[in-house]
Amino acid sequence: MAPDATYDPSGEWRLLGQRLAGYRKAAGYTQRALAAHDRIHYGRSTIANVEIGRQSIGRAFWESCDAVLGTGGALADDYDHIARFIRRHRIAEIKTAGPGPDSAPLATESDQDNTMGVLRRTVLLALAAAGGTAFGSGLPDPADSRTVRARPPADVDHWEETVWEYGYSFLTTPHETLLTDLCLDQATVRRQLSVELGAGTSAALPLAAVAAQLTALMAYCSTNLGFTREAGHLWRFARKYADISQDDKIRPWVSGHEIMSGIYQERPLDVLAALADRATAECRSSAPSAGKAELLGSQAEVLSLLGRDRDAQDALEALAETYENLPGSVTGLRDSFFGWPEHRMHHARSFTSSMTGHTTDAFSAQKTALKLYPTTKQVSRCQINLHHARCLVLNGEISEGLRHAGDALDGVDLATWKVFVLAVADRITDAVPRGERRRADVREFGDLVRRYRSGGRQVLT
Repeated sequence: MAPDATYDPSGEWRLLGQRLAGYRKAAGYTQRALAAHDRIHYGRSTIANVEIGRQSIGRAFWESCDAVLGTGGALADDYDHIARFIRRHRIAEIKTAGPGPDSAPLATESDQDNTMGVLRRTVLLALAAAGGTAFGSGLPDPADSRTVRARPPADVDHWEETVWEYGYSFLTTPHETLLTDLCLDQATVRRQLSVELGAGTSAALPLAAVAAQLTALMAYCSTNLGFTREAGHLWRFARKYADISQDDKIRPWVSGHEIMSGIYQERPLDVLAALADRATAECRSSAPSAGKAELLGSQAEVLSLLGRDRDAQDALEALAETYENLPGSVTGLRDSFFGWPEHRMHHARSFTSSMTGHTTDAFSAQKTALKLYPTTKQVSRCQINLHHARCLVLNGEISEGLRHAGDALDGVDLATWKVFVLAVADRITDAVPRGERRRADVREFGDLVRRYRSGGRQVLT
């Protein structure tokens, strides 16, 4: 499908906005009241802009409006209809503007018979294009005040809001669905970033921050879908975008999440520790942020896996100090990937203490984390329960630990975060003393994990 230069979805967004306004009024909500609802994560101005078609917004918003206004899913269905047409147009546009005939073919909707292959090719094309964009030689330094214009283009706000929305959908949308959208948005931002860098505008820095966040989310999705090699390349590009941005919040955020993801990718721990050392040195004097907290938590976890007990505890202490100084807008953001609520600190403490064998500290952290985690955070609660199971095994309660782990796995849907759960389950088997690994219940647990890894599901007996 060749891109249609005349294609403009603004009329469809305007009609959908009018439908939202009609449902809102029928339900007795003002724009301000709807924005203030617990299920809606946007301001009144966003509601107003969406209703007149001035602003497009993703599916999570329309699902929330359907739930609040009792529409039976009508708004999300309409959004899906518009999004399908936009996606087809943008895929064709990116394919036409791709880096050349030697690059990987982009996914199309006719490839439904091989979803994973389609997704991998989409990521490969994004990598091929990124390799020649924004990092070329001879581009002006955006920090040079002689080349920076006074005012960035308005669409920077649009992309920052797009990334902000991904923070919510990233935790609820299947990653095979999310990855294509991320690739398409990142491709658009990447091309615009290249132009802004070349022109030396003030838009370059915030666009680079957006590109860093989008690329990091792509890397996370790729990790979870088993595209380990591609994820590694994406993390390196995310770091480069973060460096271009010169943003003291984005740089540790990208490094922290790369390290955390690297644990589950089974990247060399020494490499991850070195990355953590460099990143923490760079942000030592920066203000507390979600990125800095993520970096210190991931550093503690890596050090615990390396057996560097004292260093891991030092990282946890630095994390606790950072957390105490985080603004409420960060600690109170519970439903977004960009927040850093209290349960994440106790999660890091649970992991670190479980791996270093400090089971009393680990049990305390696990109790607190499970109390703080909402019941909707099934995957995170499962990970905490797996930490608990490892501690039971370390304390010599092998049968009870394995049963606890089996129950935890059986109680969670692994459709989205399988890699990040089963990697923790493997640590339980590692905790079993070598002389006990031929036991029937140990072999059964190993078989259970293998079944989950291959897509099966069976309760441990």
